[in-house]
Order: sequence, then C-alpha cells, then structure tokens
Amino acid sequence: MIKLGAVGILLGMLRSGVLVGRVVLVVCNLAVSPEGRSALLDGSAVASLVAILRDGSESDSSESTRENCMAASYSLSHGSLRFRGLARESGALIFRHQRPRNWAEEFRWV
Repeated sequence: MIKLGAVGILLGMLRSGVLVGRVVLVVCNLAVSPEGRSALLDGSAVASLVAILRDGSESDSSESTRENCMAASYSLSHGSLRFRGLARESGALIFRHQRPRNWAEEFRWV
C-alpha cells in the first residue's frame, strides 16, 4: 500500500475534507510501522493533522477524529527526529511528552 503511493492519496483526502474520520484511522495505522511513518513524514502528514486539530472546533470534525489525529501525531513522533521540526513549521509547538488527560492540551499554537 505504501509503495503504491497510497500515502499521497490519503493525505490529499485529509486536506480536501473527504471522509476525514476514516482517513485519520488509516493514517493512524500507517504511522505505527517504520515505513508508513517515513512515508507520512515525507508527505507532510504533520501539517495536515495539525490543520485538522487547529480547525477542529470550527469544522464538523468529531472529538474522536481529533483524538485519532493526536494518536497519529503521537505515533509519528516516536523514533523520529524530524517530527518536532515539522510540527513547529506547521504552527504547533509540542510541550508535553506524556499522554494528557485532554488531547487538546497536547499542542500549543504559535
């Protein structure tokens, strides 16, 4: 799936707003594997996830979608030195390393 270019299609669906809840679940599953994590980071998944989290209160995304975005971000951050820089570039500054009680507390917007 990764070698066939599915990551670009999935991230395009995230950006366009088509089936966001389900696409985030697939991204969450891809972020667990090293190959998927690398492909997602190369495809700027961090910026897409941060945009969903930032605009989540204004759009129709559900709480579970936002929580899945945080879970995908958390999975992308493991074993990757690039994640912090990509998160800062997309407008989020990470300040917690443990799982918060409220997922919205994880990012501070700059």
